[in-house]
Amino acid sequence: MLIVVLFRIQISKTRELPDMVTFTPDGRTLLVANEAEPADDFTFDPEGSVSVIDVHGALSQRSVRTADFRAWDRGEELLDPQVRVFGPDVTGRADGLLVEPGRVARNLEPEYIAVNHNSRTAYVTLQEANAFAVLDIPTATILDIVPFGFKDHLLPGNEIDASDQDGAIRLANWPVYGMYQPDAMASYHWQGQTLLVTANEGDVREWGSYVEAARMRGLTGTTPLCADSARLRSFIADNDLGISTVDQLRANTNLGRLNVSQGTGLRPDGSCYEDLYAFGGRSFAIWSTDGTLLWDSGSDFERITAEANPSFFNSTNTDNNLDNRSDDKGPEPEGVTIGSIRGKTYAFTALERVGGVMVYDITDPRAPQFVQYLNARDFAADPESREVGDLAPEGLHFIEGNDSPTGDPLLAVANEV
Repeated sequence: MLIVVLFRIQISKTRELPDMVTFTPDGRTLLVANEAEPADDFTFDPEGSVSVIDVHGALSQRSVRTADFRAWDRGEELLDPQVRVFGPDVTGRADGLLVEPGRVARNLEPEYIAVNHNSRTAYVTLQEANAFAVLDIPTATILDIVPFGFKDHLLPGNEIDASDQDGAIRLANWPVYGMYQPDAMASYHWQGQTLLVTANEGDVREWGSYVEAARMRGLTGTTPLCADSARLRSFIADNDLGISTVDQLRANTNLGRLNVSQGTGLRPDGSCYEDLYAFGGRSFAIWSTDGTLLWDSGSDFERITAEANPSFFNSTNTDNNLDNRSDDKGPEPEGVTIGSIRGKTYAFTALERVGGVMVYDITDPRAPQFVQYLNARDFAADPESREVGDLAPEGLHFIEGNDSPTGDPLLAVANEV
């Protein structure tokens, strides 16, 4: 309760709008991801930050330190160009209590925190920016901002179903990049190094009159697709989908319905879209702490859910219709946690839309193995009824056998709907 009262004071002074909270493994520090989303009408945008709260002694306001991103406002050239700083820019000042942050500090919005085993370093997802921050806990300092990069859906193994109007399960390779944009992230120790595991949900920036997402088919006005885009021309010249023109590619049963970013993919002169960037990776992934991708589940989640419930493939969490999330983020993996059972390490990933939890053995991060898909949702029931069962899993927590009331390891799942 003291922590809650303390942090309410902190919020009232800085308008940080926290999204996630976690303790370090040693229990001495509480970390809070202050997402600091803009006002609904985008008249005000506070800066994102991470609160570092010392809880091992007597608590006071002095126990709270704030790690911010202002260093990148003073040296924006230090920011990797793949870190997405985009959209309208408005003031961060709401009253005299705030020191005016710059564009980068306002734009970056911490979402989720994972902490390494020695409680000294944390990794913070910056979802819309498609990046993560490295936090030094003892000094409450952001040391680095690392981009996740992009997933190429033209590569074998990275297929997606891109349309909600083709009336079928149709996983294919498309000339689209996926922005990983993870929500939840977990960490584990492997052969002396910390590895990061992400649930690659995807997220759209949409505030006031600014809407980042647009249908691929809609990119035909003042900023159309580049007619001479090497990637698009190469796809049209050689694909196995029977597509031979840009107009065919733009059909609603092909790529036309897919939601893509208007904030990424433009040519430097702003004249047209050179490349298409969709939201999320429809997967979970394993990374080194320098941002190197070690493994990604590719198209597994859509393939596995299609086999498990083919009549309800890519259903959303409010409807039982086939395919109605294919144009957006597919099964939309949101939560992830890690647990050890009998000497093996497992990743559990929650699929917010179609429902259920994916279980993978990640003991060897170079060659993870699918174990099972668990989904208690009753697709015969109304999604708004009690009979539907568990729906829209978001938060996950693994309970070790030694801490379990049954003596067996347990997975606790918070279902949002």
